[in-house]
Amino acid sequence: MLAWILRRRRDAAPALAPPSDWPRQGRRWISCWASLAPEERARLGARTSEFLQKKRFEGCGGFELRDETRVAIAANAALLLLGRPGPLYPKLVTVLVYEKPFQVIVKQEASEGVIEEYEEERTGEAWEHGTVILAWEEIEEDREARDGRNVILHEFAHLLDLEAGGFDGAPALGGKAAHAAWAKVFRREYDALQAARARGEDTLLDDYGASNPAEFFAVATESFFEDPLALRAAHPKLYRRMREFFNQDPAARRRGKSG
Repeated sequence: MLAWILRRRRDAAPALAPPSDWPRQGRRWISCWASLAPEERARLGARTSEFLQKKRFEGCGGFELRDETRVAIAANAALLLLGRPGPLYPKLVTVLVYEKPFQVIVKQEASEGVIEEYEEERTGEAWEHGTVILAWEEIEEDREARDGRNVILHEFAHLLDLEAGGFDGAPALGGKAAHAAWAKVFRREYDALQAARARGEDTLLDDYGASNPAEFFAVATESFFEDPLALRAAHPKLYRRMREFFNQDPAARRRGKSG
């Protein structure tokens, strides 16, 4: 009986209040803010507060975290889950934030038995053991440019991908039929992006997505939320699969936005 009562209390628990100054923060950091319905803005604020409460943030390399930094990251991460009720990135423990792009050591096999190491500059990373790393300078540049790129959405898309078991571009989709439909569309679109990059063509999707299926999913996620009308026009089947997965229709929102 006690367990049943406690479960009912949890189920009935009220949503967390949005962060203070939420409309201003949302308008500043969420590119689709103007097209969100009032109830979506409230729900996004509650999910943002939940993220801030449950996840740890750390400044790195001397970067001093501010409340605005935390809200910007939490709000964009929560946007991906606006149509997906359930756990809030269960594998995520910590968000590390640098002021500028950071250096990582990359290892790769150059020839049989020979491993080369080199430094590479990154603006974001997602790790399997529960860490996302972001460069604040890139976050601010994405906000100013509004060019379809969003490093926060990119890295948290990797975490959604990981929930299905690995970084492979196939997030948790449900049954076999859903996986088959997803794979058919994504393989064709991924191959097309690789071919376009090989020919040196300009593409709507960032050609970094041609690196591997995991990066393709992350790049497609950026475009889905940041430039949905263009994605729907250029890649309608890809857009449809993304819409089904996220249970959101950003293009329809943009068409009907009220300001």
